[in-house]
Amino acid sequence: MGEKELSKLGKKLRDDPTLRALFVQDVDAAARVAGITLDKEDHKILRELGVHDMDEAELLTRVSAVSM
Repeated sequence: MGEKELSKLGKKLRDDPTLRALFVQDVDAAARVAGITLDKEDHKILRELGVHDMDEAELLTRVSAVSM
Protein backbone atom coordinates (compact mmCIF):
# COMPACT_ATOMS: atom_id res chain seq x y z
CA MET A 1 0.00 0.00 0.00
CA GLY A 2 2.73 2.45 0.89
CA GLU A 3 3.14 5.33 3.29
CA LYS A 4 0.73 7.65 1.43
CA GLU A 5 -2.07 5.09 1.55
CA LEU A 6 -1.39 4.26 5.20
CA SER A 7 -1.64 7.98 5.94
CA LYS A 8 -4.92 8.16 4.02
CA LEU A 9 -6.28 5.22 6.01
CA GLY A 10 -5.15 6.82 9.27
CA LYS A 11 -6.94 10.07 8.45
CA LYS A 12 -10.13 8.21 7.57
CA LEU A 13 -9.92 6.25 10.82
CA ARG A 14 -9.35 9.46 12.79
CA ASP A 15 -12.35 11.19 11.20
CA ASP A 16 -14.88 8.34 11.06
CA PRO A 17 -15.93 6.63 14.31
CA THR A 18 -17.95 4.00 12.42
CA LEU A 19 -14.91 3.06 10.35
CA ARG A 20 -12.77 2.91 13.53
CA ALA A 21 -15.22 0.53 15.16
CA LEU A 22 -15.21 -1.68 12.07
CA PHE A 23 -11.39 -1.55 11.89
CA VAL A 24 -11.13 -2.87 15.46
CA GLN A 25 -13.38 -5.81 14.47
CA ASP A 26 -12.17 -6.46 10.89
CA VAL A 27 -9.13 -4.64 9.49
CA ASP A 28 -9.70 -5.83 5.91
CA ALA A 29 -13.39 -4.90 5.85
CA ALA A 30 -12.63 -1.42 7.18
CA ALA A 31 -9.91 -0.94 4.59
CA ARG A 32 -12.31 -2.00 1.81
CA VAL A 33 -14.94 0.46 3.06
CA ALA A 34 -12.23 3.15 3.02
CA GLY A 35 -11.36 2.21 -0.57
CA ILE A 36 -7.96 0.75 0.32
CA THR A 37 -6.65 -2.76 -0.38
CA LEU A 38 -4.22 -4.17 2.15
CA ASP A 39 -1.50 -6.56 1.05
CA LYS A 40 0.66 -8.90 3.16
CA GLU A 41 3.27 -6.19 3.78
CA ASP A 42 0.56 -3.80 4.99
CA HIS A 43 -0.70 -6.38 7.47
CA LYS A 44 2.87 -6.94 8.67
CA ILE A 45 3.28 -3.19 9.29
CA LEU A 46 -0.08 -2.97 11.07
CA ARG A 47 0.77 -5.99 13.24
CA GLU A 48 4.13 -4.46 14.15
CA LEU A 49 2.31 -1.28 15.17
CA GLY A 50 -0.04 -3.41 17.27
CA VAL A 51 -3.23 -2.04 15.73
CA HIS A 52 -4.83 -5.49 15.54
CA ASP A 53 -4.87 -5.58 19.36
CA MET A 54 -6.06 -2.01 20.05
CA ASP A 55 -9.50 -1.01 21.17
CA GLU A 56 -11.25 1.88 19.43
CA ALA A 57 -10.15 4.54 21.93
CA GLU A 58 -6.50 3.51 21.71
CA LEU A 59 -6.67 3.39 17.91
CA LEU A 60 -8.11 6.92 17.82
CA THR A 61 -5.33 8.16 20.07
CA ARG A 62 -2.66 6.56 17.88
CA VAL A 63 -4.01 7.71 14.51
CA SER A 64 -4.70 11.22 15.82
CA ALA A 65 -1.13 11.55 17.07
CA VAL A 66 0.35 10.25 13.82
CA SER A 67 -1.84 12.32 11.50
CA MET A 68 -1.16 15.65 13.22
